[in-house]
Amino acid sequence: MNFLIFLVPFIFSFISWPVAKAAGMRWGLIDYPNHRKIHSIPTLKTGGFLIFAGYMTGVLLCQKFWFSLNLGILLIFLIGLLGDKDLVPPKPRLLMQALIALTFILISNSVVTDIGIIELPYFLGIPFTLIGIVGLVNAYNIVDGMNGLSSGLGVISLFTIAVMSHFYGNTEIAVQALLFSGGISGFLIFNLIGKCFMGDAGSYMIGFMVSSLSISLASNVKDISAFAFLLNVYIPIFDTIFSIWRRRRLHKDPLKADKRHLHHMLSRRYGSTTKALAVLLLIQILLSGLALLFHKETLILVMLVIFSTLLLRRLWFRAIKLGSLKI
Repeated sequence: MNFLIFLVPFIFSFISWPVAKAAGMRWGLIDYPNHRKIHSIPTLKTGGFLIFAGYMTGVLLCQKFWFSLNLGILLIFLIGLLGDKDLVPPKPRLLMQALIALTFILISNSVVTDIGIIELPYFLGIPFTLIGIVGLVNAYNIVDGMNGLSSGLGVISLFTIAVMSHFYGNTEIAVQALLFSGGISGFLIFNLIGKCFMGDAGSYMIGFMVSSLSISLASNVKDISAFAFLLNVYIPIFDTIFSIWRRRRLHKDPLKADKRHLHHMLSRRYGSTTKALAVLLLIQILLSGLALLFHKETLILVMLVIFSTLLLRRLWFRAIKLGSLKI
């Protein structure tokens, strides 16, 4: 597959920084520190501009249009900007996300009915698919609490989708995954050195792209188990579900942010955000690799999901020893 498909959006994402910086300063798109956040100085949250600019430029120059997907990305980007400006509360945004997801589902006719264990009727497949898209959009947003984490997880998942799609001859999905990966990678350079965050606009787009491409591939290639796609995005999914469960157990608002996510716990344990980031990305690389290796084997994948749940839950509570290695 042509490397330019990744390189073009990467370059345009990178060189869009002066525009994104000026837009952030002009429109007040700045994330200020507080007791819950890791950063200590005001930081621009215009990384979504870089990702969007890189991806859409890649789509235009490489002429790889996909109407329902490109429309969805544009709309979810705009909703993310409204969130970054605090112009629209979370619940109305959730409704908007659902409408965008439904639009994509109906236009592309991408509906997941085979979930590995049972076959859903079509009328149940639509809400199931919609929940999957909206769930991942917010999961990548929730896990976005550390430089490089949500975006790094997105790149891993998208590369996995690209490989899987290429294997089954679905180049359209593979190309879109690589284009968006290039856009994210250009942003990552500025994010890792602390120049900017991607904000809601960036994390929403990543969640929408990963979920939409996963659903499109799942609905077109019946040989791939739904649990392979679940394992490919498991860290954002686990962190979201575990956070809701934990807050409910403590009789707290499940939608109210705190500083007890998996990346927060690991950062405090290691005394380093870099080590925490490396551990989480390496775990997701392992899980995505296993999803690729066993993508047809539902039973094995279910066992891997159960094992991953136990592993991540244990990791949240205390360190795990692997011989002389301690994580």
